[in-house]
Amino acid sequence: MSFKENIYAVVKKIPKSKVLTYKELATRVEKPKAFRAIGNI
Repeated sequence: MSFKENIYAVVKKIPKSKVLTYKELATRVEKPKAFRAIGNI
């Protein structure tokens, strides 16, 4: 899977009332320093 597809897969699993930061998303896709790139997707 591509980087973008990994992000979308994680975002789909977030419950509706839950909030995640870009940093938390980056950690979940095992790219802890990619939070700015995630923000641009």
